[in-house]
Amino acid sequence: MTQTTESSAVRDPTDLWVWLRGATIFYMVMIVAVCASVVAIYAIGPEAMSSPQISPSLMALGLGIAAAGLMSVLSLLFCIVTVCRLTTRMMRNLHLIGSPHVTIGPRWAAGWYFIPFANLIMPVKAVGEMWRGTFAASGEDKDPNGVIGLWWFFWITSNIVSGIAGADDSAEITQWGLILTVANFVLTLLACIFMLRVFGALARGQRQFLQASAFQ
Repeated sequence: MTQTTESSAVRDPTDLWVWLRGATIFYMVMIVAVCASVVAIYAIGPEAMSSPQISPSLMALGLGIAAAGLMSVLSLLFCIVTVCRLTTRMMRNLHLIGSPHVTIGPRWAAGWYFIPFANLIMPVKAVGEMWRGTFAASGEDKDPNGVIGLWWFFWITSNIVSGIAGADDSAEITQWGLILTVANFVLTLLACIFMLRVFGALARGQRQFLQASAFQ
């Protein structure tokens, strides 16, 4: 008797999706907190934060920004790892059921996220294949209506804006820097919203065809 290994078994992605959804919502809350704090500091004036005598409320604000910033970084890293795991699992499921709609391997589907220049196109291509394969297997003709492209457009754009904002080495928050910072947070939030729509639909679609196959 042979035992089916984990890598050769079709697996429900719902557990990873639940973790990703929770971590993404937490990340969104943290970046909203950071954005609000940056705007508050700009309104107060950075000189107040650098004064030798800082009021307890300003000290609490500074500590809050530091804590929210740290938590946003940690939650972002968790989201990135979970997206890669979820992408790999869902692409592997489609290969295991012999879907004709997928050509990219499970590991490459996640690996393309990190390859410069190629990551402008290939992640969208991989997720598009996953979308077509998933809903073909579930017997549902579901159109993405551009959500995949919008997710990746907002994510790439947010990184570009973040890079421009980070190039400003001024010690103080300028008006232009504030505009770029707020724009970056808004773009990141939009990317998160569309990412949740994409991977939520994919996770539900795969669970549907896995449940259907269990009764066959």
